[in-house]
Amino acid sequence: MSDNPTNTEQQTPKPNPDLKSLGRLVGAWSMVGDKVIEGKEAFGQALEEKKTDKATALTLDKIVTHGKEGAVNGVTIAENGKHYAFCDVYDTNTKGTTIKSIVSYVIETKESKS
Repeated sequence: MSDNPTNTEQQTPKPNPDLKSLGRLVGAWSMVGDKVIEGKEAFGQALEEKKTDKATALTLDKIVTHGKEGAVNGVTIAENGKHYAFCDVYDTNTKGTTIKSIVSYVIETKESKS
């Protein structure tokens, strides 16, 4: 018997570490004008696809919460230099411990002039 792992052991995929925090997402993520993602596995797959979309800057303009609802808006600049304005709206359970749904609005904007 060898101390080296077998080929089968080497090829066993490990769970994406991003999925560990998804237990709190039990509803749907609606990306307005694009798609709706429902469930933990679909959410994990969407995160995997977004890994290549790297941001070089993120500015949060407003964060608003009231009861079991919240929202955040701002601007992000992608690695390719494109600017995107966004707003995410969250609905949680009554204790605020589980996200029931997320609605995301994202639009590409012209580069802002400072």
